[in-house]
Amino acid sequence: MKRRSFMKFGLGVGAIGGVAYWQRNSLARYALTNFSNGVTTQVAPEAGADVCVLTPEQTSGPYYVKSALRSDISEGRPGLPLKLAVEVVKVPDCSALEGVTVEIWHCDARGYYSGYSDVPVRAPFDTLATIIATQKDGSIAPTDSETFMRGGQVTDGNGMVVFETVFPGWYDPRVTHIHLKVSRDGETFLTTQLYFPDELVADIYTNHPDYKDYGTCPYNLKNDSALRDLAEQTGVVLNTVRTDNLLTATVRFGIA
Repeated sequence: MKRRSFMKFGLGVGAIGGVAYWQRNSLARYALTNFSNGVTTQVAPEAGADVCVLTPEQTSGPYYVKSALRSDISEGRPGLPLKLAVEVVKVPDCSALEGVTVEIWHCDARGYYSGYSDVPVRAPFDTLATIIATQKDGSIAPTDSETFMRGGQVTDGNGMVVFETVFPGWYDPRVTHIHLKVSRDGETFLTTQLYFPDELVADIYTNHPDYKDYGTCPYNLKNDSALRDLAEQTGVVLNTVRTDNLLTATVRFGIA
């Protein structure tokens, strides 16, 4: 290749690379949203239901921080109020598990996790690059002392806890979800994630004033990458009842 042709080729490759880098987040989102995870999810057993099935394990993600014991975790932040009732039972007889700690954590209406205000929320390439660069043993150290949308409770004699929070926002590259961990005396029995029906999510993000400025979530139960490791027909979708001012969600967790 002649020197002039080589220089033109190099400039062309550089230009393409520059455009690709400039569009890195758009390209990453396109790739992430245009594939099927191959999983058909279904609604999980409702709290109080006479159904005993094992709840599937899922990753804790990079944003886990040990939570204080409290029921109201919203700290006054904006969003559609959400009351989440969790029942923990022993499989296979559905006996209530008393005295285990249930922790939940999720992002706020804007898509931010407390403790991680520096992590970009609507830039999938940059978010993944930040996590890869800073994670250690699957998690990253918090960068601030905020604690919103994090809390734990100890189950009562009926195996129940109830949290008061707000409906989570969304961030790249994930569908809307809530993280949950069940433990006792330092031993973890279950780490998983909970999801909402796609139609409900789309309606809230489109019409609720605390969410609509951020747009609808491009990820759903069919293309979310974290769901692809689940078995078919896995019950991880919350039972929900919505009014204008409150969303109530319930779930029963089965622990071996």
